[in-house]
Amino acid sequence: TVNMFETVFDEITWDIHGSRPFSDIVEMANLVAPNFDQAYSALLEDLSNRGMLKTTIVTALGEFGRTPKINPAGGRDHHPGV
Repeated sequence: TVNMFETVFDEITWDIHGSRPFSDIVEMANLVAPNFDQAYSALLEDLSNRGMLKTTIVTALGEFGRTPKINPAGGRDHHPGV
């Protein structure tokens, strides 16, 4: 379990409502995705090196969706209808 408020507060993460204004989804993904990719890849590589990957289920998900468009503040809001 990761305490999001201590580990990613005021950082560039997927939980962006407008604190880091982006003009579109592509710009946001280009800045946010590399951080996630690095961490996720490291986890998979570590599990593989330890011989645990074949017996481990690894998922990456959120508890709700995000709006498909950038909001006026430059972020994306919760979209529970998805």
